Amino acid sequence: MRDDIACIFEEFYMLEYGVHIYKPDILVSLGQIQHNTNHPYDGYQLHVSRRALKHIIERRKQDLLKRHTNEETNDLIQFLLGKMTEVVHSFDEYLYEKPDNHFFIKDFAQQNRPKIRVLTKIAGKQLHIKSIHIVKRTKKHHKRGDL
Repeated sequence: MRDDIACIFEEFYMLEYGVHIYKPDILVSLGQIQHNTNHPYDGYQLHVSRRALKHIIERRKQDLLKRHTNEETNDLIQFLLGKMTEVVHSFDEYLYEKPDNHFFIKDFAQQNRPKIRVLTKIAGKQLHIKSIHIVKRTKKHHKRGDL
């Protein structure tokens, strides 16, 4: 079984809402946070479970289809999945919420793309991505035509 993000996206995007998936607890490795960066979790491994990916794809699809076409929704979800590692590695904002929620936020307005918030939790020397959200911008950003 190939556990890269593109294959998992293709597998999960077409599933009906709430369907159980094969081996949900398998972790997909997204690499290590480099030791030479000024990061609060320097050297930690970054992972996402198949369960979390299904949740991300399923929920974002459900939310986005209310305002976007299927093609736009597909493109936005692929963008979110493609950028989740970058958001955690080179974030604009970091927020900690007790007891163990760690949020990494990055704005892609320069690329005419949305602001993304990635929720992670710590497990030993690993960060596990639990969820990804599109963050709404303030009205001043909407006037510029950003998402």
